[in-house]
Amino acid sequence: MIGALLMLFCLAIVFLTRPNQQQNNSIKKFTSNVRRYFNMHWSPISEQIDTTPALRNRSEDQIMPPLQFTTNSVPKSSSSITEAQITDQPKKTGTNNLDDLNQKKVEILQSLKESLLRTTFKTEDNKMDNSIIDIDAQPEPINYSDTQQTESLKAPNWPHMYVYGYSDLEGASEEQRAFYDKFKVKFLTNKWVDLSGNSNYVFILLFDLLKQFNVHKNITLLEEQMNQISTYYPKTRPYAKKFLIQKMREVDYQEGLDRLEWTTANNVVPDYQTWDWKSRSIKKLNLSNEDGKLLDDMYFNQNNFIAIEFCSLEVLKLYITARKALKTAYAAHNIKQEDQFAIILDLIARKQYNYRLNSQNYRYVLNHSSQVITGYIFKYCENKIRGLYDYKKLNLLQSYHEEVLLSLTTNVASFIEKDINEHLNKVNKPDQETERYLNAQVTTRWKTKLNLTTEYYKQLGKHPFLAEVNKILDQNSKNPSLEIIYYEVFKFLAPLDKQLSFEYYLRYINQHLTGSTLVLKLMPQNIVKKLFTTPELHTRYTKISIALMKKEINIDTALEEVKDFFLPQRKKILLDTAAIKQVEQQHSGTVEVLNEYLKDQEEPKVPNSPPPAIENNSESQPFNFTASPNEQALLHLFKQNNFTLSNNEVDLFCKNTGAHKGTLINNLNESCYDIIDDLLIENDDSNYTINHTYYQQILKA
Repeated sequence: MIGALLMLFCLAIVFLTRPNQQQNNSIKKFTSNVRRYFNMHWSPISEQIDTTPALRNRSEDQIMPPLQFTTNSVPKSSSSITEAQITDQPKKTGTNNLDDLNQKKVEILQSLKESLLRTTFKTEDNKMDNSIIDIDAQPEPINYSDTQQTESLKAPNWPHMYVYGYSDLEGASEEQRAFYDKFKVKFLTNKWVDLSGNSNYVFILLFDLLKQFNVHKNITLLEEQMNQISTYYPKTRPYAKKFLIQKMREVDYQEGLDRLEWTTANNVVPDYQTWDWKSRSIKKLNLSNEDGKLLDDMYFNQNNFIAIEFCSLEVLKLYITARKALKTAYAAHNIKQEDQFAIILDLIARKQYNYRLNSQNYRYVLNHSSQVITGYIFKYCENKIRGLYDYKKLNLLQSYHEEVLLSLTTNVASFIEKDINEHLNKVNKPDQETERYLNAQVTTRWKTKLNLTTEYYKQLGKHPFLAEVNKILDQNSKNPSLEIIYYEVFKFLAPLDKQLSFEYYLRYINQHLTGSTLVLKLMPQNIVKKLFTTPELHTRYTKISIALMKKEINIDTALEEVKDFFLPQRKKILLDTAAIKQVEQQHSGTVEVLNEYLKDQEEPKVPNSPPPAIENNSESQPFNFTASPNEQALLHLFKQNNFTLSNNEVDLFCKNTGAHKGTLINNLNESCYDIIDDLLIENDDSNYTINHTYYQQILKA
């Protein structure tokens, strides 16, 4: 590029050999054009010419030596200079012309140099070598741990627009262009600037970096710059990645493409979260400066689990514990962390990336890929928290080469496993809101929380069990499979509590109607027969269910209608007092005669039937309610026959005791309903049964 520039000067100087007046006009025009050309198109080169060591110490004559040419070297002119004019001129005149031309050349070069100097920028401490001519064979990548935030610059407001290239900077105001120059310097010196939402500046910078790559062709440097700009300003991430892949393909950099594909798939590069995630985490966790520094070489990668703030903070706390435990363990074994990491990075470079030993890419991995190891530690801690929260774990086996994974396990995980497992007891349990988010992502997670077994129900009791069920339902309010939980609870309660079972089925229907994509499940026929034993009950069930499905009634109305659904329906008897008085008047004489007649008759003695055998009990009343002798005898008879009696057995008992079967059973059900909130004795056409759990509840403790 410099050679082409020098040729341009040579042609210009030859052109300056015209007669005086035209020569002066041409010099002025050429000088103006050169300055305009350099200012518009070659400002990056102008910066580098001044900062390039190869050119900085050279003299003007070394950069462009004075031209020595004779009249024979002057090209033939078509209009203003003829061969005769040249040959006829005295030799002295030709010498004077050459001196004038050399003097003009010196003036132009000096003017150009002054113009270039005005565009050169300096850092606060020393000049920054941003050369695109003298490229070091091994450029030093940016060290993200040394990044600093500066608040010394305030971005001038620049309304958002679509930026299509670096040339869009020409449409900016002088204030905006001046700020951009300072902003670019800060970026290249590894300092972040708060743009206050003015994203035009950073997209201009993105195209500026791509433009410079077209000159220096250093793909490693471009990769570092794209990673840096994506980290500092996440909005540029998709564009930076897209352009980086394009440039890698242009220069056929297959190793870089393979590395980018692997690291992206396995999240070992920054996920370009907002720049202040570290400061926010440090503030929320109230970390010390020492603990905060442990986050400098680590980037936690966004996923559904980490996106939940509660979970991410718990993982970060465990990660800090792991890093401190690793440092302590290495010190106890007299091991240097750098040596252990070097062993792992060597395998990553050779096995994971297939880089040749001691190649440039190999050395790059060894010097600048420690985030792969810290990323593994973070994933290791994340998996521990996932397991503690009953959340699906990451599959680390698919992320790393088997030898790399073995080395990570041996040289890292084995040193921290004990401390990590001990610290898990101190990890906070998810709060109610976190539970909602976790259950929304893992729709079957509730199965590990809800114990639907008869033994657990009996052990816990009815009301505590229902409280736990409702708590789990609330934790799954964001779960798209919430209706399945209602359905499973309904089925579980069917043999234990008819009333509650029916209510939860109605709630299941209501939840399904809220927009579920699942198929509505009808009540199984075996449960229908068990719950609705009479045609009247079945008719009422069908009527209420259909009305709810058609949205003719809401869930509150439906639950109100099924309240006391399974209580015996008592017949209302209305007495006609007028008819009774009329009959009394008609038969008043007959009644008096009968009364006189009955007074003369002796009452026949009825032999008393022996009372049924009742088990001896130290207490006169073994139940939690006042039971008559016949009621106690019937309950003991149920117990002796495994809580099931046939219709004939109940009829025989009532015949022997002189009790009325319907009255006896109804009285028992009414007396026990306040205790068990259900019917004690149930009839299924051929047998009478008592639930063993209910029997235990009516016994005195």
